[in-house]
Amino acid sequence: MVEGGCRIGCRCVRCPLSRDLSEASDWRRVRLEGVGTPRVEAQLEIIRRLRERAGDEVMLFTTMFGPFQHACSAASDARMMAHCAEDPESVRLGASAMTVELERCAEAFLDAGADGLYYSAQYGEIGRFSHEEWSTLVRPMDLRILDCARHRGKRILLHICGERMYDAKIHLDWYADYPADIVNWSISDNGLSLAEGRALFHRPVLGGMNNRGSLGNGTLEEVVREANAAIEASGGEPFMLGADCTIRGERDLDRIAAAVQAAHTHRTKEG
Repeated sequence: MVEGGCRIGCRCVRCPLSRDLSEASDWRRVRLEGVGTPRVEAQLEIIRRLRERAGDEVMLFTTMFGPFQHACSAASDARMMAHCAEDPESVRLGASAMTVELERCAEAFLDAGADGLYYSAQYGEIGRFSHEEWSTLVRPMDLRILDCARHRGKRILLHICGERMYDAKIHLDWYADYPADIVNWSISDNGLSLAEGRALFHRPVLGGMNNRGSLGNGTLEEVVREANAAIEASGGEPFMLGADCTIRGERDLDRIAAAVQAAHTHRTKEG
C-alpha cells in the first residue's frame, strides 16, 4: 500500500521554453530548457537528499509530464489546440524537440537516485484529439520518456490524467499497452472500477480513493471508511491504495495518515 495516489503536495518541475508559442510555426524552433537550469537542478538536489535520508527504506519516484504540459507555460490550452489543428506537423516537430530534453531530465532524475518515474500521461481526453491525432502527437513522446526508465530496469507508475475542461474523461483504452508497473486513473471521473482497470491494463492498479472526497474535506472516520471500501473492492488482487489525482500533502496530512493506517490495519487483519 502507498500513501496517497497522485502527486502528494507535488512540487514537480515545469521547464521553461526557449520561446513563446504565439504562432503555430513557432513550434518548429522551440526548445525546452531543462538539465542545468535552476529548476531542474533543485529537483535533482531534492531527489539526492531524499535518497540519502531514506536509504533503501522507501521507493522514490519523481513526477514527470510530457511536452504539451510544459508547452502550456508558453501557450494556453486553447491556443495549443488551435495550433494542433492548424499545423500539426510543426507541433509534432516542436513536441519531439522538447521530448529530447525531457529524456535528458528523466535520465538525470534516475541517476540522482529515483527508483522510477511517476508519469502523468495527459491529452487523451474524450473530445480533445482523434485517435489518429493522439497517436501522432502525444503517444510517441510519452513512450520515449517512459522508455528512459524501462530500458534501465527502473519502475514506472503511470497516472492517466484528464483536464477538468473535458470533465477528466479519458480514452483509457488508448493507454492499455503503455509500459508501466502499476496504473492509476480517476475512478470517480471515468467510472472504471479497480477490477475493470486491472482487466484492461493486465497489471497491478493504484487508486480507490476520490481526491475530491473524504481525502480533501472529510472526517478521519470518513477517510477510514473510504480506504477500507477501496481495499475490499480490490478483491485481494495486486493493488496500491491511493487517490484518483492530486491531493495536497501540506493540507491533508492527517487524512493521508488515516488512510495509510487503515491500509496497515487491514493488512494486519488479513495476515
